[in-house]
Amino acid sequence: MVSAPSTPGTGTGFTVPNTGAYKVSFSVTASGTNQLEIRVNNAVTGNFLTFGAEADQPNVGTALLPLVAGDVITLQNLTSAGDVVLPVKVGGTANSVNAWIVIEQLNGQ
Repeated sequence: MVSAPSTPGTGTGFTVPNTGAYKVSFSVTASGTNQLEIRVNNAVTGNFLTFGAEADQPNVGTALLPLVAGDVITLQNLTSAGDVVLPVKVGGTANSVNAWIVIEQLNGQ
């Protein structure tokens, strides 16, 4: 699994440590409609990687990607009407997880 610090709002990506096949999965629950895209080295990896959701619904996506050591994976706001706003306290009064990304190496070095 790839692990990297990511500061909200900075566009920080996740750097792949080893060459191989990777599974990239994410979920984002935003206050407004949104379309998100998984990118590698800030490049579009194919139109099949654009995922969309209505307001307050989870936007969930998964992609299998061949990556090389040093590639940077980001989740980009593609064509949303504005900023993707992540609500707090979804479903109750406690803070909740409203976004996550998991990057798993499936094979390789």
